[in-house]
This record gives sequence, structure tokens and C-alpha cells, in this order.
Amino acid sequence: MSNDQPFVDDDLPGDPMDKTLATLRQIRNHRLAASKRKLFKEKTLLQYLEKSLRHEQLTADTQYRHYQAIRRSFVYDLQKSNNYKQELAVRLDNELAEKRRLDSIKENILAMEQQKKAQHESLKLISNQVRQHEIKVEKLDYLYPRL
Repeated sequence: MSNDQPFVDDDLPGDPMDKTLATLRQIRNHRLAASKRKLFKEKTLLQYLEKSLRHEQLTADTQYRHYQAIRRSFVYDLQKSNNYKQELAVRLDNELAEKRRLDSIKENILAMEQQKKAQHESLKLISNQVRQHEIKVEKLDYLYPRL
């Protein structure tokens, strides 16, 4: 291998320029395949996060409806009770605890949405990188067609 022909795979038959082009194509194809694998992994993770987010939203909605039904029931029962003030204080404490729990769930959902947005931006970047690699490949194939 001479100094003016870097990256030449000596196991390939043919003249040195063909060897160089073939080696560069191998490197390009390897990088392109790695980028596509990374893109697939990112898409899979994004799909999982979206599914998880939908599940969390459904769970939060169901729990909130259940909470409202219990609240209505308690309000009715407390109005009938002789110890209305004492039970109201207990109920208020429970409602505040439930509100804090629901606020925590909402914060988790917002955090997951932000993570989803970040993953989406990452996917855009990777897609752009893959497209740039594909454009480079097309240029190389146009400039140096296979013999």
C-alpha cells in the first residue's frame, strides 16, 4: 500500500482506485447501516413512550372520574351526617391529598411529553443525518459509477 492510496483493502481484486472506491463504499455502507439501526431504536423508544403516555393519561382520567364519583357520594353522605364539620375536614384532607397525587401524575405526564418532544427532535436529527449520508452516497455513485 502506498502513501497516496489510504484506506485500500488489499484483499480486493482490481486496480488501486477501484479498491479505494470499494473500501470507501464499505465504510459508507457500514455508517449508513449504523445510522439506520440507531434511527430504528429511537423510533421504537418513541413508540413505547407514546404508548406509555397514553396509558398514563387514560389511568389519570379514570382515576379522576372515580375520584369525582366518590366525592359526590361523600358530599351526599356528609350532608346527612350529624358530624358534618368533622367529616368535612377529613374529606377536605383527603381531597387535598388526592389533588396532590393528581398534580404529581400531571407533572409526570408533562415530563413524559417533554421527553417525547426531545426524542422527536433526536429522530429528526438522525433522519437528517441519514439523508445527508444518502445524498453523499448518491453523489459518490454518480461521480464514481461501478465498473
